[in-house]
Amino acid sequence: MFSWVPSIFKRFSTRPHSSRSADGYGKLEPAVVRIGSRIYPCTIVGEISDRTLVTLRKDVFIAAAAPIDIKLDRDRTYRRFRVRWKHGLQVSVQPITAWAAPKMAT
Repeated sequence: MFSWVPSIFKRFSTRPHSSRSADGYGKLEPAVVRIGSRIYPCTIVGEISDRTLVTLRKDVFIAAAAPIDIKLDRDRTYRRFRVRWKHGLQVSVQPITAWAAPKMAT
């Protein structure tokens, strides 16, 4: 007769656990983008990989063939990337140099 009672308590007594952050994109890391001689603040979404997503804080003109440099707040040097696509404030980049790519486990 009261078989629904435990399921109600179970459903609302535990918080759903998610490995993503509140915005649903994953880990966000502050960084700076250097385009030519100008530096702009940005955020790296997730980790640096072949398809890294960068969210700029203001709209910036980026030429399609121009390489850009990105430095995470925890890094000391810039990493060189090429732009895959740009839509609004989001830019997808790919590492150009081998040292910019993440180290693979052997």
